[in-house]
Amino acid sequence: MHILSCLSLISPGTGKTTTARKIGQFYYELGFLSKAEVIECSATNLVGEYVGHTGPKTKKQLEQGLGKVLFIDEAYRLGQGHFTQEAIDELVDCVTKPKFHGKMVIILAGYDRDMNSLLSTNEGLSSRFANEIIFPSLLPHHCLELLEATLSKEDIFYDLHDAKGQLGEIITELSKLPSWGNARDVQTLAKSMIGAAYQDETTEILSLTNDTALLCANNMLLERTGRAKIFKGIPREIPPMQLNYKQSAPNNPDVKLEVTTQIQESAESMVDNGRDDGVPDAVWQQLEEDKNNAELRAKEAKENRIKQEEELLAVQKAAKEAEDTMRQYQECEEHISDETKQMELMRLRELARIREANLKAEQGRRAREIENARKAEVEKKQKEQLVQEKLKEMGVCCAGFRWIKQSNGYRCAGGSHFVSNAQIGLL
Repeated sequence: MHILSCLSLISPGTGKTTTARKIGQFYYELGFLSKAEVIECSATNLVGEYVGHTGPKTKKQLEQGLGKVLFIDEAYRLGQGHFTQEAIDELVDCVTKPKFHGKMVIILAGYDRDMNSLLSTNEGLSSRFANEIIFPSLLPHHCLELLEATLSKEDIFYDLHDAKGQLGEIITELSKLPSWGNARDVQTLAKSMIGAAYQDETTEILSLTNDTALLCANNMLLERTGRAKIFKGIPREIPPMQLNYKQSAPNNPDVKLEVTTQIQESAESMVDNGRDDGVPDAVWQQLEEDKNNAELRAKEAKENRIKQEEELLAVQKAAKEAEDTMRQYQECEEHISDETKQMELMRLRELARIREANLKAEQGRRAREIENARKAEVEKKQKEQLVQEKLKEMGVCCAGFRWIKQSNGYRCAGGSHFVSNAQIGLL
């Protein structure tokens, strides 16, 4: 059986290194490689710094991969810069020599377009790397599943059911861009959503609303299309002042600093919701106090959840210890003939059994308390979301500021507008 001396791997996403390892393991088990090992390198490891340096450097790297898999990541860089042509020529020449031919697997990894450009730099390169493994981009619904899985790991309440269609459309547009990184970019998007949830001071519970999730996704789309100089498909409804301030900055560094500062100030004004003109001191002071109280309650609620979980773990541990103690007493009884000692062990075992039963009952009670508290938090969050959405629909605050809960209603964070509980329909 003849082993392929070379494989080319074209990948626009993740899984390259994993695939390289599987290829190495496969040929190792067939007996064609001496080791199921992957030697990872890049163009830097092959290209020299002066004339005559690249050839020996490339050959040395190939020697390190003998009997193994030589994995050259971002291989398209071999077609860029000084002395790279020498590296390509040396690579083409070496793979056909007896020393290397049939004795190793060479994998070139890179994006489709870049790899095609690389293979065109040398007529013999394409024929020597005739096998391709193409990694297609993740489908939008797979990206959404990964996004939800990432968000679920955080202590954040979210329900993206109503936004899935729009999120899927945005991810579809993102996947069409040349810079789309599949799972890596989904993780980046999830981090921005998590950050937004932590910055939301509207409620006591960490949460992610549909509007916030769509805003984060729209921001990423605008940023990526801006980088690629492709503006097709950018949703027009994105509020300009809510965009990530780095996305609209021009290329000139001096101008960029000025524009960045201006847009950042505008964004901060929307997040921090500065005091509106004409708001009385007493009203503003009460509003600030309500903001601080909301933050304090959220902090206390989180600390209480952590404390409850720690106490539950302590009870679980104690129950396990009681169970182990009871088992030890039982084992001792079986090996002791003295009746008095057996009676004492039986008494101790019964005490341990009672303690275990009580602790398990306590464990169940505490677990139910935590679950009930979680459900109450979710219900409270859902109710608060409905109130915020209703306030938004009412359009009382034209600036679109968030609403702060007060004793008898809600006031916008700028201080100018107030809506009573009766007006909202909470009474």
